[in-house]
Amino acid sequence: MDPKLVVPTSLTLGNLLCGFLSAVHTARGELPLAAWWILLAWLLDGLDGQVARIVGSSTKFGAELDSLADMTSFGLAPSLLLVGMYGTRAMAFSLVFIACGAVRLAKFDARRTEEKANFSGLPIPAAAWTLASYVLFPGGGTRWVALALVVLTGVLMLSHLEYDAMCFPLGSAWGKVKLSLFLGGALLVVLFPSYALFPLSLVYVASGPVRWLVSRG
Repeated sequence: MDPKLVVPTSLTLGNLLCGFLSAVHTARGELPLAAWWILLAWLLDGLDGQVARIVGSSTKFGAELDSLADMTSFGLAPSLLLVGMYGTRAMAFSLVFIACGAVRLAKFDARRTEEKANFSGLPIPAAAWTLASYVLFPGGGTRWVALALVVLTGVLMLSHLEYDAMCFPLGSAWGKVKLSLFLGGALLVVLFPSYALFPLSLVYVASGPVRWLVSRG
């Protein structure tokens, strides 16, 4: 293997492992731990692409492996978490979520070279982050809220609404604003993880419809 591929590939495999461990903890009934593994997978998924671009090792192999890892950690693991929380009553919603996630990943792969500063539709890691962080949110866990989130994120994954990618072009004013917002959000997560993660996820989820409404106005 090309030495340049070692670090980004390791991060992608770490993402995959996190998805597997989330499923294991769901099977054991350890739902908060299962949610934390999904969130760790989200972090590793954000890092692997950044590292690949920095070292100049973005390849088709890496892209395919990343999609497989994402389907496990952000499609399968959250769907199992829903069933673990609410039993077979949530089965249909779990199937909806994983199906929407699979279509979203396929859409992303089909136009991967085109997506730069923005995503078309809510990225599946963000949808998974929303569900996992709701499990951890104090007072969270209400079934109808969780199922409503499944429907909302599923629809947004299939939409063509624009969402900002995790990149910060410091040569532009918006890039600096994005970096400032990201660092502010990261600080809140460090200080108040259980309280901050879910509201921050909702801010990102809402950013797509808000951007569309602003552009229409």
